Amino acid sequence: MGTQSAVPMRLAWVLALVLAAIAVIGPGPTAQAAVDPDAPPSVPHWPGWDIARDMALRADDTSGVVLDGWGGLHPFGGAAKPSGGPYWPQWDIARGMALRADGSSGLIVDGWGGLHAFGGAPKPSGGPYWQQWDIAVDVAYVPGSSTAGVVLDGWGGLHAFGGYEVPAGGPYWPGWHIAREVVILPGGSGGYVMDAWGGTHAFGTAPEAQGAMYSPGQDRVRGLAVSADGSGGWVLDATQALHMFYVAPRAFGVEQIVTGLNVPWDLTFLPDGSALFTERNPPRIKRIAPGANAQIDPGDVVTQVTADLSDVLTTGVESGLMGVVADADFSDREIYTCYSHDTGGSQDVRVVRWQLSPDFTQATTKEVVVDGIPADSPSIHHGCRLRFGPEGALWITTGDGAGGTAPQDLGSLAGKTLRIDKDTGAGWPENPFSGSADANQRRVYTFGHRNPQGLALRPGTTQMWGAEHGPDKDDEVNLLQAGGNYGWNPVPGYNQAVPMTDTAEFPGAILPTWKSGSPTLAPSGITFVTGSAWKVWDGALVVAMLKSQRLMLMTITPAGALVAAVATFQDEAGRLRTPVQGPDGRLYVTTSNGSNSDRILRLTPQWY
Repeated sequence: MGTQSAVPMRLAWVLALVLAAIAVIGPGPTAQAAVDPDAPPSVPHWPGWDIARDMALRADDTSGVVLDGWGGLHPFGGAAKPSGGPYWPQWDIARGMALRADGSSGLIVDGWGGLHAFGGAPKPSGGPYWQQWDIAVDVAYVPGSSTAGVVLDGWGGLHAFGGYEVPAGGPYWPGWHIAREVVILPGGSGGYVMDAWGGTHAFGTAPEAQGAMYSPGQDRVRGLAVSADGSGGWVLDATQALHMFYVAPRAFGVEQIVTGLNVPWDLTFLPDGSALFTERNPPRIKRIAPGANAQIDPGDVVTQVTADLSDVLTTGVESGLMGVVADADFSDREIYTCYSHDTGGSQDVRVVRWQLSPDFTQATTKEVVVDGIPADSPSIHHGCRLRFGPEGALWITTGDGAGGTAPQDLGSLAGKTLRIDKDTGAGWPENPFSGSADANQRRVYTFGHRNPQGLALRPGTTQMWGAEHGPDKDDEVNLLQAGGNYGWNPVPGYNQAVPMTDTAEFPGAILPTWKSGSPTLAPSGITFVTGSAWKVWDGALVVAMLKSQRLMLMTITPAGALVAAVATFQDEAGRLRTPVQGPDGRLYVTTSNGSNSDRILRLTPQWY
């Protein structure tokens, strides 16, 4: 097995071409593999000949070595050829390789577990383990060591050499010779075994990984390399194509920014570095003032913004003050909120524009931008997430309000994604139904939704993404497409036994990028994270889950196909409502546990 090497950290580099649908690894949902267009150049050495046995990347991440079955070493990407090999011309007995950090030397393991040093590397103690039995398949160094490591057998058994103590794990498949590759993470306390189809299996303290089953039923995996930080890695197939897999952060550094809250529903940052957030019930708008460093930190002053919220409906379990977003321009200090409304028994959901005072202590109502969003049930399915798009339009998610016919009725504002002019509330001129005589229909961007509470613009693109709650199965994450029908049609009455995306009733319905299956996980807010601190997850979508009390990290191709989905930060803070990436690149997450026990947390990913 190869050295732990740095993986390119911008997912925009690695997600261009989606391959086969893959099986679920560990507890996570189904993912797909991707070929990296900027992978180290690796023209096949033997087109049509299945004789590649392993690969390893140098620490520079752009070059490395391929091993053939005779022990021959073949550099790619400008790497120098290490001295040594082929050791067994015409004898196909080389099985695995481990490179030292500089790529000039390392180990080859033969089929019986014999260890063969090349390029001046010291020969460790250990092996051959199985004289006359051709069952060894790979070898890996403990990161930072040239004498200690592990040999992998075909059943997934781990065999230590050089004083290394094998962590718990394996053999995984006694009697089935399908193990192919092993890697040890930094620190030596865990790692991964990969099977012949690309399935990634954690041992020791390593977290479960996503991104395998590249070729179910086909024995094609030939090599594996993991980044030095453990955030992801490469897989080599028999044609020498390189594929990515993904590992969740080892942990998060957690800071409590604000405590003692009651369902902080949404959060938005202002240009001065401060943050506004809403509490659902009782309805409140609050501001976290920035410190001397112009960013918010634990212990910074939190004040309530004076605002007339007397018309906010608070009698239902999901009613109250919900979405908030600062104007993309903010030159007039304007913000927008979404809430359930009640005046004299007339109930609806509405979006209101406010102007903040110069010191941000007061919000005065300027205008109701959109009203009349149906709330047939005053307690559930109000949607209410607000975000600005790249064109300057205000986007709004609306729930179906428990009205069966609303999601498919283009004249109803319920069960939709709306795109409007922020000043007038009118439909955006380029909306898909802009030619309709119905003012409500002109506001509609997508329809056929149940209760979408997630909305996020993908950085550097025009893609707007949504997440919504399913009934008893199939929560969804969707790329929102103009005029798209997302297939929710709970009729007759309010029949939640129908499919979340009913392609039988609507053959053209847009299929979700991700769905939970059964049971539901209850997604609420979503955000994209960018920056080098996120390593292999740079550019990933973060989804906050309520019922399942976790974050999901999802990598998505530029065209919108799912590559991997990994659960992280699970059962550590209860129900999670809204994630927002702050100006400092870290993730701010609101909890949703109620009883004045909620918090706003700041998370910093930590790696191996």
